[in-house]
Amino acid sequence: MSQSGGEKNTEMAAQADSDWSAQNSQGSPDKGLRKTIAVFCILLLICLLIGYIVFAPKETPLDKAVSMIKANRAASAVPLLEDLYKQNPAEVAVYPWLAQGYLATDRVAEGRTALDTAFRVQCRDESLASVVDNYSVYYQNRGHFEEAERLYQSALASVEADRLAASRARMYFKWPKLTGPVPISMGQSPILMLLVNMLAILRSP
Repeated sequence: MSQSGGEKNTEMAAQADSDWSAQNSQGSPDKGLRKTIAVFCILLLICLLIGYIVFAPKETPLDKAVSMIKANRAASAVPLLEDLYKQNPAEVAVYPWLAQGYLATDRVAEGRTALDTAFRVQCRDESLASVVDNYSVYYQNRGHFEEAERLYQSALASVEADRLAASRARMYFKWPKLTGPVPISMGQSPILMLLVNMLAILRSP
């Protein structure tokens, strides 16, 4: 005897429910792969974070003081630099930044002492050339061109001449009483120094 339409519909619905239940119990392969990838990415991020915390270079007291000077907080940086100098006078990288800190806080005499010490111990820190230029500009703005020239001469013991050439040439052009020849064998461009010497000749009585 054939089944009625209602019974067939009931059987089809029951079969569909059975198939759906079977799929959910087994889980979708794509869904499982996505879950695995997500867990792997999370573990990788955790490992990278731990590696950064463990192996990242720690900020040294000198790094902190340098950052403060660059942020125009020299007054706070100078005591740190002075402590570093007292604790380890052999740490030559302190001297240029100590000189810069003193200059920024109007303690020029102490700063010049620190700068001369950097020359004496032949400090080769990358910051030294810019500190020399800053002191030179300080002297030039007050009309002390002779002192600025003496500073450049002293700096040659520690700073390569070509790193000071441009700023030194600018000083010669600004020097109102420059009436004598300027040495060319100082790392400057010969053409530029020739122009400076021509200017000196024109200014001479």
